[in-house]
Amino acid sequence: MSKMLFPKMAVSNIRKNKKLYVPYIITAIFTVMMFFMNISIVKNKNVAAMRGGQNVVLLLQVALVVSFIFSAIFLFYTNSFLMKRRTKEIGLYNILGMEKKHISLMMLFENVIITIISLTAGIVFGIIFSRLMFLVLMKLIKADSVPAFVISTNAVVVTIIYFISIFAVIFIYNFVKVQMSKPIELLHSDEIGEKEPKTKLIMTILGLLCLGGGYYFALTVSSILKAVQYFFVAALFVVIGTYLLFTAGSIALLKLLRKNKRFYYKTGHFTAVSGMLYRMKQNAIGLANICVLSTIVLIAVASTVSLYAGMQDSLNTAYPSEQNIVIYGTDASVLDETKNRIYDCIDAHNAAIKKDYSYKAISIQGLLNTDNTFY
Repeated sequence: MSKMLFPKMAVSNIRKNKKLYVPYIITAIFTVMMFFMNISIVKNKNVAAMRGGQNVVLLLQVALVVSFIFSAIFLFYTNSFLMKRRTKEIGLYNILGMEKKHISLMMLFENVIITIISLTAGIVFGIIFSRLMFLVLMKLIKADSVPAFVISTNAVVVTIIYFISIFAVIFIYNFVKVQMSKPIELLHSDEIGEKEPKTKLIMTILGLLCLGGGYYFALTVSSILKAVQYFFVAALFVVIGTYLLFTAGSIALLKLLRKNKRFYYKTGHFTAVSGMLYRMKQNAIGLANICVLSTIVLIAVASTVSLYAGMQDSLNTAYPSEQNIVIYGTDASVLDETKNRIYDCIDAHNAAIKKDYSYKAISIQGLLNTDNTFY
């Protein structure tokens, strides 16, 4: 066969199946753009050098890991949806005489084209919107001065390597699936019904434990420093628990409802439970994605608004006065003399005191015993 035949077939297939490929490509572009926007700020040395920049970079690194995981999950899920819709077409190619290696080669060119389009468009849009995201971030943290925004070459390289790796793994998955399938099975895939999924009790229990463990960490941590340390662990446990419960727990629950004859053998319940039981195997991951992403968006928006709105109140609580003057000693005349000097200095600079107060404190040193007594 001609070497140019497979690239032409790949382009033709993408055009003919644009209703399937356009959403897939848009999803890929969006994930590349979001990942690049995040990593471009993390890799910006000017952000790390500014006051409090290390904390900003630390939080964005956590977000980068979450983005890293969900980019892979989304692309794999959309690819599996795409491949399921194209199984009949691939089977027809095989029946008409194309060998599986030729079909795989055609799919390789399709994957390369999609990778190039996604990376190019995603990075371009990422460069455009990362500047806007950077300015919004500086506004939120009320930076004294906005540092220069630089497009990091390292961010571009990391983004390209990461997404090429994802698309390479996706192609390997598609390649193995085509090689292991039979032409007749591919051709009649639309006529094959969904198999009833098996109950995975261990995964269900693990899902409950992970979800419970994540919420336990979140609710029991009282120290702010510990909260920062356990945040990622708690979030990871909740995400894993959510996926396990959607994929295994939902099936276990539906089968439990089916065993309840008084509930199951009702007109509305019978059709609903049966339909969901056979569809959850395919749709569980998608529903888990929606659930986790919705939670992330709600938490991110609520946290950002709460922190931004309560920033001034937090500062007032932490620092109730603008100036603190500490005088060590027991002589009252020293205190009066110091007060007079302060007032003279204020009058000399035409300033005013809105509120002043003074108090006496005693400092005592001691050691704490194991029975909570001092000596």
